[in-house]
Amino acid sequence: MQHNGNRLDPRPLLIFPGQGSQYRGMGSDLCADFQVARDVYDRASAALDYDMSELSFTDPNEQLNHTRYTQPAILTHSIACYEVMRDLTNDRMRPVAAAGHSLGEYSALVASGALSLEHGLQLVNRRAALMSEHGKGGMAAFPLDADTLRPIVPGFYCGIGGCNVPEQTVVGGADADLERLVEFVQEEYSVKPTWLKVEG
Repeated sequence: MQHNGNRLDPRPLLIFPGQGSQYRGMGSDLCADFQVARDVYDRASAALDYDMSELSFTDPNEQLNHTRYTQPAILTHSIACYEVMRDLTNDRMRPVAAAGHSLGEYSALVASGALSLEHGLQLVNRRAALMSEHGKGGMAAFPLDADTLRPIVPGFYCGIGGCNVPEQTVVGGADADLERLVEFVQEEYSVKPTWLKVEG
């Protein structure tokens, strides 16, 4: 909900997740109970020419954490969730706005109707292929504010990639450099950074 002058606007704001939120089995519960979710997964499989349900539910070839497959899978799951919410509210849920974190911006575009599911998947599939082919290194989320990390990370040849909340900063870099930064921060600040499930 959001404030509109003195009134409370009941229309929802949608925010979709980015890469790193994937997990084996995602979407299986929705598809077990909702035809609209199964339809989304079927459309994704047809658009991408591989079985999105198999990849997301059981991941038999251990591809789900590879960027090339992660990003289309998250987009598919996000839209399946959105369609289930629409189904449960008899299509009365009309969000006033949609946004997303990185990859989630594409989910927001699909949910808002700016892109079809198929076009969104085609774009994300190409994006993921390029990132997988050309991206090197990794990312980690540090439970520290950006002002604390900003003077430190250049010395490890890393860079700040995002500030999710005031006390969480995402840093990217080559694997060896990022590992050294993680070790330094753990020792210096007694905090434990979280490695993100991304490539490049």
